[in-house]
Amino acid sequence: MLKSKDIADYFEAKLSDLRPGETLPFAIYLYFSENRHIIVWKREGDIPTDGFLDKYLSRGMQKMWVHRDDTDAYFKYLNLTEKSEAESEAESGAEYEADSEAKLEPVPALAPEPMPAPQRAAEAPEIPLLLPLPPPAPVIAIRPAEKLAQTFLAPQPDPVKKAAQVAQDARRVIAEIAQEAKPEIRQQKTNEAKAALEKILEDALNDTESVISEIWHLSKLNPEFEHATNVAVYATLIAMAFGRIQAETLHDLALAALIHDIGLSQIPLYLAAKNWQNLTRTERVKYATHVDHSVDLIGRFGEGIPPRVRQMIGQHHEKFDGTGYPAGLSGFRVSDIAQLLSVADFMDSICEGIYDGESRSLIEAFALLQELEESKTFPQYFNPEVFSAVSKWIRRPVSQTQYQQASDIVKAQAVKVGMAK
Repeated sequence: MLKSKDIADYFEAKLSDLRPGETLPFAIYLYFSENRHIIVWKREGDIPTDGFLDKYLSRGMQKMWVHRDDTDAYFKYLNLTEKSEAESEAESGAEYEADSEAKLEPVPALAPEPMPAPQRAAEAPEIPLLLPLPPPAPVIAIRPAEKLAQTFLAPQPDPVKKAAQVAQDARRVIAEIAQEAKPEIRQQKTNEAKAALEKILEDALNDTESVISEIWHLSKLNPEFEHATNVAVYATLIAMAFGRIQAETLHDLALAALIHDIGLSQIPLYLAAKNWQNLTRTERVKYATHVDHSVDLIGRFGEGIPPRVRQMIGQHHEKFDGTGYPAGLSGFRVSDIAQLLSVADFMDSICEGIYDGESRSLIEAFALLQELEESKTFPQYFNPEVFSAVSKWIRRPVSQTQYQQASDIVKAQAVKVGMAK
């Protein structure tokens, strides 16, 4: 429960002042300046752990807020018995040491209680502070991937509105990655999306030691994990773009993507190294067994891995027309979530040359998929509604088009009021 919704009733403090393992005699809060929203972060009586502090300090989060009613408890906690001396230091302009590389904490895109437009547009009033604020951070453009993380993690009581906003942001991320033709820049943007998704899953599930984190960290050291992590990013983004924002669903989908090809370790190395189009009929039969090997390995050694993850992995090479493997499932007998994994896997396989040895951009990959699908009288690979939607998001140059439109509108308005020629 908030003691007040007015930030003037709080003062800013350093997160690093908290001592792990000690009970808090006061509550700490987060303040999101963009929409002036305050949330309880830790309640009075909670005990912050090393993991909690490391998690947020390592991300560059330096600030917390304390209610003024808890001023005495705060100074006593810091062993500052001479409160007047500390106050005089604050009034004389003493400031905390600032980390030059510190990142701003996430700013939510949606507020549960939006202010009326006049109040939102007005400048914030002067706030008398017990402790000084650091200099304002420079205004920077928010990348689509970071905006997606902010939207997902922002408090929003209406799940329908949140799903719609997350879907819109996810489609923008997909479009940004898709519009990049240079493989190295495309991978950079994919990595930005991966970092945002890792943050979303860790925060949503409060699982800093998850298998997902471990494999994503390994991918930075071993390029052999790149395909798996790309598939995890694409699959999770596509799921969000469809409005699937349940944390457990996203976690299971990302985990399935990261380990979907673990069975390749059980087939001859030369088969795993060849692209699909160059495999003979006999080699394709042997190659197809990697799916059963993946499911078997997870069943034997993947204690705690949800059944849905095993199902997705078992179905990620099934096709809509029933010609896939290993079970020859068709149509809606294939899990809809497994379809998303299948789209992401095929998409990255084409981009990285795993399909036929030729690397392509995402747009080129979907052009090839379009050709493959249109050459059949019945959809071969994917549910046509799923494929059509994803293709539309990838082909639409959202970011640049919107930026240009915004620029044109601003110029037109400037001319209208006589500010430009």
